[in-house]
Formats: sequence, structure tokens, C-alpha cells
Amino acid sequence: MKSLFPNRKSNSEHRKLYNLLLLLFPASAWLIVFFILPVLIVLLYSFLERGTYGGVTWVFTLSNYQRLFSWVFLGVIGRSLFLAFLTTTACLLVGYPLAFFIATRPPRWRKLAVYAFRCGDRSDLRLFTFHGSAFIF
Repeated sequence: MKSLFPNRKSNSEHRKLYNLLLLLFPASAWLIVFFILPVLIVLLYSFLERGTYGGVTWVFTLSNYQRLFSWVFLGVIGRSLFLAFLTTTACLLVGYPLAFFIATRPPRWRKLAVYAFRCGDRSDLRLFTFHGSAFIF
């Protein structure tokens, strides 16, 4: 027997959609609250005038974006892009051969190689966390 409403979804399809939305809600809420809203707030503040003592005055202006294209800021942006290029190149030059080396090992040694790499990576992170502030300041 054919349904009177051929395009209508069944209860199981509604339940699947409901479960999907229920699973997506926490991650979506987290993303909105801790990423999208702060970016929108920074974007809003970028159109406001600077205050006398570091605050902002609620006067909309494009002067901040005009200053962005001054030679001082263009130099900083250029240096940042150059450092990003160097870092990416270094990671590719080290990462791909290391990944190839680990992938070509027998399974028994592969796990040990990954573990050895991760231990070194984590010890570097711990050193930076506990002693990095002495080098930064």
C-alpha cells in the first residue's frame, strides 16, 4: 500500500535527524561561543576609535584599516609571512622524510618510532611550559 504522502519522512528518519542535531549541538555551541563570537567582537572593535587610556570610544571609523597599509605594518606583515613560510618549509622538510621512515618500518618498530618521536615532542613542550617564560621575558 502506498503512502498518501510520498515525500514525508518516517519516524526513524526523524529520530536519526534528531539524534544528529543532538550530537551536533554541543560542538556547535562551543564553536559559536568560543570562536565565532570573539572574532565578531574583535571585528567590531577594529572599526572603533582608540580611547585616551587604552579603551575604545564608540565612534565608527576606518582609520585603523588605513594605518594597516602604512609601511610599518606592511613590514611587520611581510616579516610574519616570511617566518610562516620558513616554518612551513622546515616542517615539510623534516616531517615527510620522518613519516616515510616510520611508515617503512616493520609494525613492531613502527610503534616504537612513533612513541620515541612523541616522547621527544612532549618533553620539548614540558620544557617550554616550565622554563619558556624565562626565555620570553
